[in-house]
Amino acid sequence: ASNVSGHRFVYLKGNGALLANALEAWAINFLLKQGFLLLSPPDLIKDDVLAGCGFRPDGPASQIYRVSHGKNQGISLAGTAEIPLVGYYADKNVEMDLKRSDILVCAASNCYRAEAGDRGRKIRGLYRLHQFRKVSI
Repeated sequence: ASNVSGHRFVYLKGNGALLANALEAWAINFLLKQGFLLLSPPDLIKDDVLAGCGFRPDGPASQIYRVSHGKNQGISLAGTAEIPLVGYYADKNVEMDLKRSDILVCAASNCYRAEAGDRGRKIRGLYRLHQFRKVSI
């Protein structure tokens, strides 16, 4: 994938792609049986939502990919699904069961990291990728 996207990107193919999709489907089905609500969040997030989650898109140690084109000023790629999940509930009154202190939501999403790890260090395998999928709760 380095010839298409650069260093630390991968293609999953054949059985690897099937395994990744099967694990994601298994995790989602497990969470649904536990009462979680599945959301399919957006990959692009407003910078004010990122800031509300404690991320600084313009900070010196930012791992956020910025999208700066035309009308899309102040938009970034989500590093994890937790950010749009928090943004979904921002500025909303949420009725909570007094016996529970959590909201049961989950999401499967693309995740993006601008800095994927140790510079110059040779790392093999599917570690420290710039783009990957995961199930978040």
